[in-house]
Amino acid sequence: MAWSKEPVLAAHANSIVGTAESIKRILSEREEYVLNIKSRPLGLANSLHDELVGSFEFEFEKDGKIELLTDSEIRMLRESPDRETRKRAFESVRKVYLSKTVQITLGNVYTSIVKNWSTKITLRGYSTVMEPQNLSEELDNDVVDLLLGEIENAYPLYARYIKAKQKILGLETMMNYDTMAPISTKETPMSLEDGLNLHLETMKDFDEEFYNFSIDMFENGRVDAFPKKGKRGGAFASYNKDEPSLVLLNYTGKLSDVPTLSHELGHATHGHLSQVQRDSVYNSGLCLAETASIFSEMLLSEKIRTRLTPEEYTNFLSGELFDAFSSIFRQVQYVLFERKVHETIHSGKELTYHDLNVLWREEQLKMSGDSIVFDTTPEEEVGWATIPHIFNSPFYCYAYAFGHLLVFALYDRYRRDGKPFVEDYKNILRAGGSVRPKELLARYGFDITKPEFYRLGLGEIERKLVEFEALANAATP
Repeated sequence: MAWSKEPVLAAHANSIVGTAESIKRILSEREEYVLNIKSRPLGLANSLHDELVGSFEFEFEKDGKIELLTDSEIRMLRESPDRETRKRAFESVRKVYLSKTVQITLGNVYTSIVKNWSTKITLRGYSTVMEPQNLSEELDNDVVDLLLGEIENAYPLYARYIKAKQKILGLETMMNYDTMAPISTKETPMSLEDGLNLHLETMKDFDEEFYNFSIDMFENGRVDAFPKKGKRGGAFASYNKDEPSLVLLNYTGKLSDVPTLSHELGHATHGHLSQVQRDSVYNSGLCLAETASIFSEMLLSEKIRTRLTPEEYTNFLSGELFDAFSSIFRQVQYVLFERKVHETIHSGKELTYHDLNVLWREEQLKMSGDSIVFDTTPEEEVGWATIPHIFNSPFYCYAYAFGHLLVFALYDRYRRDGKPFVEDYKNILRAGGSVRPKELLARYGFDITKPEFYRLGLGEIERKLVEFEALANAATP
């Protein structure tokens, strides 16, 4: 730790502190050897999970014929505008995961992973089951507990969203397979040229450097924009120290593609701005890594809303809220389930797959309240088994929630202060991983140890929700 205070090492200080924290947990050479040998079977458990789930095919009847669909294909059908299609897609997934063989296998794989984690907690002297992940994100245990608690307290916002969406959909009952339904079947078209111009106009209004860098990305061929055979799906940005940022998109000519474009170019810009840091502290933790991407989306949203018809805007706002609840509330639901499972097993108790199913339903009900009707019993609730992160990256998901609420707080400041805040915002991005989140954000007046910080971000969600509820009421006869 003392080395981090040496002037010659100042640029690497945060990396040194992180390494020192890790060294404190190292055991004797013999103990480390035993733990290393012991960890090898765990790798087989992870491989078993990935191979088993990767082999799944889902039956779906179409035009009188049974088709075998992949996970991504069946998930798309869960967002169908046709209610019967959504229902059958949910049932198809459930049929596979409710197989007794699958339940027994995944139940034992998951509890084995948790038991191995519990051993690490005990032997390395961590104070909570979540502390290893918290240290990785450079967040104090009490800060993470505060984050989780504030979001759990705000769960009623999600129930309000579901009830407003139910009004627009005109459904007497909102079933669990209705939550992903689109509220409009109309897609607003937007070419890549128009979408890029909208993004560039947004960035130019915000900051010249953001604007110029986006132009540079396209002019120098560092954006692969269109889908093509053999290209992976989705979208992502790649950036590393002393390397140019790259972006992959699968732009299909819809308005909904434009926020994705802004999101990934935001990531690329973050990677560009943090090049001022040394390699050892170039990358920020996940809780800060989404800052520029989500902020860019929010800037774009303000620009888009003035150009849409009322129907288009209602659909757009519903999508924004759905994404916010998915990225914040649902991620925390995952983590609260994980924490309950880990703490139960760490206390010496055993859990069967039936127990896991029931615990998952309990967390679902906390979030949805009476807004959703479930079409299965708690004993048949297999949702936990479909979440890869809980198997491969315990407690990883809360970082998304933190990142989104951070951006909402930053955007609130930008809305109030305007241009004077832009340089502060850019300095946050330039910091990369050189400063711990609590210290970095405190420099600019954000205290992540206080409930008010998280309530500020949650207030942004409620602001949009109130607007959406008004639109839902106006659309209801």
